Amino acid sequence: MHIAKKVAFVLVIIGGLAWGIYGVSGYNVVEIAFGKLPMIENIVYVLVGLSALFMLLKKHKACCCSCNTCDAGDHCGDCCDAGDKTNVSK
Repeated sequence: MHIAKKVAFVLVIIGGLAWGIYGVSGYNVVEIAFGKLPMIENIVYVLVGLSALFMLLKKHKACCCSCNTCDAGDHCGDCCDAGDKTNVSK
């Protein structure tokens, strides 16, 4: 997985958990963590939002073959080259 995808994934998970905690308990975890630094708090919100947008634009592509190796990189593995295509793209 590309480093940008990993960072975006982590930030989206953190953002999702923060919103979940806020929805259930009313505690704003980001504000609690960075309350004395509102500029940092805003940066965290922007980074989470940009990460979600990045993930939306770079959504995971379904593999074109049954080997499912597309998730590991930008192209299919040897099975697709051998003609084992099942066209499971979304």
